[in-house]
Amino acid sequence: MIHFYCKIVYLAMYNKCLPKIIAHRGASGDAPENTLLAIETAKNMGAHAVEIDVCLTKDKQPVITHYHHLSKIFSKQEYVYNINYAELKSYNASMSFSQDFPETHVPHLVEVIELCQNLSLMLDIELKPINNNEKILAKVVNDAVLECWQKKNAVWITSFSVEVLCCMYTINPKISLGLIVDEPKHDLAKTFKETNAKMLVVNADKLTKQQLMEFNKITNEVYAYTVNTKDRADELFSAGIKGVFTDYLSEFYDS
Repeated sequence: MIHFYCKIVYLAMYNKCLPKIIAHRGASGDAPENTLLAIETAKNMGAHAVEIDVCLTKDKQPVITHYHHLSKIFSKQEYVYNINYAELKSYNASMSFSQDFPETHVPHLVEVIELCQNLSLMLDIELKPINNNEKILAKVVNDAVLECWQKKNAVWITSFSVEVLCCMYTINPKISLGLIVDEPKHDLAKTFKETNAKMLVVNADKLTKQQLMEFNKITNEVYAYTVNTKDRADELFSAGIKGVFTDYLSEFYDS
């Protein structure tokens, strides 16, 4: 059972905004993405918040990886949802990044939560549902956060999936949600309202000033992904963007 004091502390975090610069998949330009090493590197480079991706394994464990298929990171012709976490954890997550890095593993969500707490980092958890697993994914992630997150740093749940955001809101209506969109449709305002999201995360490569003006009518919490130069970030901030997700923290922080 979740202790009462944990619930109170967690509820106190919901309305904290993310900072202007968020480390995308950790410091993914400088370390293997979505690993504990990438998160530690982000903190050391000056980040105050990190974004990570969560998928479910065959045994329903929330693991930190962007890709459901393992070919890109591990050169294996298999899906995350077809293997148990014990096997996935045995793979070297550094192999596709650089031979100069020590071996790393795909972390469990609980490991990431504990690390972010210890490093005083805000956390953006992007949910990656597949095969109609929105309900179980939302429940597993919500349970992990409620049980483990005990500090007042902000936690956000984001996704491209309207369904998984709606599931998360049903499970925990107090949690802060963000809708991610690639190419916004004409009914975006209606969709955004249906998810009960507070934050809108949009594709920087397809973003125009006119679109941003329209997005800011929907919410004043508009962020952009993935922004890898300071010049582009400055353009977006001048146009009214609230924050950016970046692979390259060195563009924004002195090393």
